[in-house]
Amino acid sequence: MAKNQYPADEFDELAATRTVRGAHRRKESNAKWWIALVAVIVLVPLISWGVVQWVGSSGSLGPDSPQATATVEQTPAATDSPEGSSSTETPVEPANFDLPVEVLNASDVEGYAAVKQGILWNAGFMDVATGNYWGGDSALTQVFYPDETFAATANEIAQVLGIPQDADHIVMGGEAEGGAAVVVVLAGELG
Repeated sequence: MAKNQYPADEFDELAATRTVRGAHRRKESNAKWWIALVAVIVLVPLISWGVVQWVGSSGSLGPDSPQATATVEQTPAATDSPEGSSSTETPVEPANFDLPVEVLNASDVEGYAAVKQGILWNAGFMDVATGNYWGGDSALTQVFYPDETFAATANEIAQVLGIPQDADHIVMGGEAEGGAAVVVVLAGELG
């Protein structure tokens, strides 16, 4: 190798102390890029799912919520007769919170049946389905039930939803056929 004809300067001294030279640099590890990719692909969707579950559960209570169960346990105590009542009265059959309930929206308010479904869940009713009412225009919000065994449950549903408990609003049989279910037709006049 030929001897350099120029005297060494400060740049030659810096180059002599450097271990990496030009195209022969050491290759950097790709591990940090793989870790970032895994974090974006796996962790972000998991965190998003968790947030959606947390927000969804705090907005409405489903049938398995502890508050719905507590309401069911408190309901029989609220229906006990006062101490001064006579013993000849016939006992009122309690509402069956396990019976199927169909809430049908006959109003122009979108999501009205779903709101009422949440109210029934919070009251302790376990099997509540929603849908749209296709039986024509309904002037009144009504609760239909198939026979006398459903009467106590129909009255409890009407009370929970704020529906007047009279013969016009709570109807045995009627047009809305739910089979072995209590059917609530929401006309929207009760707000």
